Amino acid sequence: MSTPTPWARTLRTLAPALFAVLVFVVLVAVGREVDHGRTKMLVELAAVGVLGLLAMYQRGMLIAVLVLAGMNGVPFFDTSRPALHHIAVQDVACFALVGVSLAWIVAGAGHHAPPIARRLGWCGALLLAWCLFTALRSWATGGAPLLGGLREGRDFMYFGALLMVLPRVRLTERELRALLAVLVAGVCLFSIGQIATIEGYANPTYLVHATATGVTLGSTRVYAQMNDLLFAGVAIGVAAVVLGVNRRVSIPVTLLLLVSLAVQLTRARWIALIASFVVVSAWFVLQGERRAALAVRRRIPMILGLVVLAVALVAIADPALLSGSRLLKRVLSAFTDVGASSTTTSTVAVRQQVAGAMLQLLGGRWPIGVGLIPPSAHYYLTLPGGALRDPDVGVMNAVMTIGVIGAALIYAPFIVMLRYSMRIARTTVTSYQWLIYGGQIWIVASLISSITLITLFSVGGLVMSAALLSVLCQPVVAQESIAASEREADDQASSAPRPARDRLVYRGDALGDPG
Repeated sequence: MSTPTPWARTLRTLAPALFAVLVFVVLVAVGREVDHGRTKMLVELAAVGVLGLLAMYQRGMLIAVLVLAGMNGVPFFDTSRPALHHIAVQDVACFALVGVSLAWIVAGAGHHAPPIARRLGWCGALLLAWCLFTALRSWATGGAPLLGGLREGRDFMYFGALLMVLPRVRLTERELRALLAVLVAGVCLFSIGQIATIEGYANPTYLVHATATGVTLGSTRVYAQMNDLLFAGVAIGVAAVVLGVNRRVSIPVTLLLLVSLAVQLTRARWIALIASFVVVSAWFVLQGERRAALAVRRRIPMILGLVVLAVALVAIADPALLSGSRLLKRVLSAFTDVGASSTTTSTVAVRQQVAGAMLQLLGGRWPIGVGLIPPSAHYYLTLPGGALRDPDVGVMNAVMTIGVIGAALIYAPFIVMLRYSMRIARTTVTSYQWLIYGGQIWIVASLISSITLITLFSVGGLVMSAALLSVLCQPVVAQESIAASEREADDQASSAPRPARDRLVYRGDALGDPG
């Protein structure tokens, strides 16, 4: 067992005194605000106090709350509003997540980070260093002021900084379950609000903080950062249903998310998820007679039934969506738009025009990009809004600003985690095999959809990605299967019977017995 460092012992000793001082300061501040007739500050102080308690006693829940805040997904509170000059509450949440993760690492410095956490940390450090270099280069060449460049690339830098610290935070199983529960609750509330908004039942802006809305084929479309968490939730929910994890919860939750994703009418997400599910499931099925392979083979028909049920629910929620062929037209438009890419009416043509203008401006600077230059510093007349970044061209947001090198550094942690989770999936099945399976589906789908979507090139999407990658590398998720595989290798090398205390206990109630 590791011995706490002097820093950790000092922090633990001073924790009660520091907490008492904090309570005293809060009480004084509350009294002052009440005396002046102001209540807004009281709510903010109460929120800070709750977050402080979570930091001390429930790290998983605090991480989830800060992730939702970074994605503007906290019900009743719009975190996109400014907190300080040019700094939104979302940015404060990202700073807080980095800071509190660093504090946890210092307090538990005796714990050794697993190798995968160190690899993700190196990926994050390289990305952060490259973004800082690009911001300095943009400032040195007169392209943009330093603060403007840092703001332009803040999402990439948040991702890099979070990868350096968050995977090193060791979570217990209770904390991990709390983290997942809060994220599931947040995305379910968002999905309910999105369905109600799209179908015209209500306009719950307190649940859906949309950045924009539009109309496609007569149906309202909601553009919100929480759609990225919905995307990940569907991938992991489908995996949970396939592997039979707590069906009383996983089936209704996955159905809700599937309906919300369907009425959203985003073709890139549909195509990416279907392709990823097929590819990852095929890989699992080819893993011989391992229990995960058997479970996937047996339960693939369940997911087909789930899709049929989701379509039925969509028909009940909005009969015109199917009877009017809006859903079918949207699916077929993926092919007709490609065929009509030479016209200005197809969305594919618009994206091609924007990408073409970007590539023409990029020229030979594709390895390092044009720079982190906001439109307020330099307005590019050939680009929409005069900006180097555009929400319709996905990966070009990185290529134009930090170059192909920067884009590769963004993709690197996803590829590292995919390779790692594939290795874990080949070992003995644990109770979190569904999370490893769903994580692979989400990673592959995110890489595919990144061609046009900005999940990997936005503040909300990258904060969520850093959190999910950190969850997948937690020892409580993966280390059990590593240890089991090592024990199995030792047993195969020896003819001696395996001691009962070393046997892996298979949790059939969590995964379902494929036999």
